[in-house]
Amino acid sequence: MCGVTVLHTVDYRGVRFTADRVALLDRDREVVVIPLDKVRALTLRRGFTAERPLPEALLGLACGGLATLALRRVVLWFMRGGIVWDIQILLILALPVGISLLRHAVSRGFYLLAELNRGERKLPFVGGLDQRFPDFVRQAEALSRKTIDWRASF
Repeated sequence: MCGVTVLHTVDYRGVRFTADRVALLDRDREVVVIPLDKVRALTLRRGFTAERPLPEALLGLACGGLATLALRRVVLWFMRGGIVWDIQILLILALPVGISLLRHAVSRGFYLLAELNRGERKLPFVGGLDQRFPDFVRQAEALSRKTIDWRASF
């Protein structure tokens, strides 16, 4: 038998803990990985789940505004004729991007705030918390050897 090391993980609604890291999941793939030795504190919070909601909302408004202006010009061209540029048609594609950015920027829910040696990161939980959350916290604390402050927000 070959020596295979089994890594223990604890997953809950898009957040994964291992002995050496905490990660944000997209389906089953880790998309944001934070080494636990860089984490000073972990706290459960409720609020905007976007990492930077204001810049994201402003970018969404800019994309949506430009796309709306371009859409208006293309519709007027279609109805009345005249000149339309390729860039106006291409700018219409920014409308779904702007809407998506706005929706993400204003979404609210529970997230794990990881205070790092340099800055902070948000690890949002997909959906609300349920009765399995306290078990997840106990298992994550035991596995990672980090305390999660969660009782004030739950």
